[in-house]
Amino acid sequence: MRCVPITAIAAAAFAASLAASPVAAQDAAGSLSVPSGEPTAAEVPSPPEVPLPPPPQAAGAPSEDGETYFEPDPVLRLDGWLRLGDDRASTARVAVIVLSFVVGAAALSGAVWAYSQDDPDVRGMLGSVFVLDGVFQIGLGLAMLHLTFPQEDRWQRWSRVRARGATLVDVAAFAGELRAEAEAQRFARMVGGATGLAMAAGGAAAIGLAAVTEMSDDARLVSISLGALFLAAGGAVGLVSLLVKSPVERDWERYERGFRPIDPESLALDVAPFLAEDGAGLALVGRL
Repeated sequence: MRCVPITAIAAAAFAASLAASPVAAQDAAGSLSVPSGEPTAAEVPSPPEVPLPPPPQAAGAPSEDGETYFEPDPVLRLDGWLRLGDDRASTARVAVIVLSFVVGAAALSGAVWAYSQDDPDVRGMLGSVFVLDGVFQIGLGLAMLHLTFPQEDRWQRWSRVRARGATLVDVAAFAGELRAEAEAQRFARMVGGATGLAMAAGGAAAIGLAAVTEMSDDARLVSISLGALFLAAGGAVGLVSLLVKSPVERDWERYERGFRPIDPESLALDVAPFLAEDGAGLALVGRL
C-alpha cells in the first residue's frame, strides 16, 4: 500500500478552499476577462444624458401666435422678414410725409391769420411761432420725399441679390444686419427704460422735497405739479421700454426660430409727385 505524505494532503485541501471562495472566483474571472491595465465595467463612467432635439416641424406649419409659419428655406425665410421691414418703413415714411404737410399747411394758415390781426403782440408772438413750425414741417416733408429708411435700402439691395441668385453667404450677411438692428433696438430700449425710471425717481423726489421744504404756496404747487408730471411720464416710458419689445426684436426672435411672416405683402404705400394740366400734387401709390 502506497503512503501519501500528510503535507501533500494538507496543501491540496488548502488550494481547494481558496478556489471555492467568492473573492478568489472574482479575481480569477477578472484576470481572465479584463486585460491588465484596463478598467473593469464597474469603473467605466456612464455617458452623460443628452436631451433629444425637438421634433422637426413641417414646412408651412403655423406658429402659436398665428402670424408666422415655419419656413425651412433660409432664403425664403429671410426674404419674408426683410420685405416686412420694408413695408413698415415705407408706411411710416408716408405717414411722416402726409402728417408733415398737413401740420405745415395748418401752421402757415395760422401764420397768415396771426399777421392779419391788429394786435402787435399777436402778430409778433403767434405769427413767429406759426411760421417757424410751418416751415419746419414743410421742410421735413420735402426731405422725406427724397430720403429712405435703412430698411427700405436693405430691401432694395436684397432684391438685387435675389435677382442674381442668393447664396448662404448673402443670407448670413443680411441676417447679420437684421440682428445688429435688433440689438441696437434692444440697447436703445434699455437706455430709454433706465432714463424713464430715473426721471420718475426725480419726480418723486421733487414732490417729497416740495412737501417738506418751506416755500410759497404757488412755488409748492408748481414743484408738485412738475414732479407729478415727471413721475407719471417717466414711469410710463420706463416700464413700457423695459417690458415691451420692439417689432424688430420680435422679428429677429421669430426668424431665429425658423418662422416667416404669413402675409408680408399686405400693405405697402409710397408717395409720388405728379403733374397735371391745372397744377401738381402728391399721390399715394402702393399695393394692398
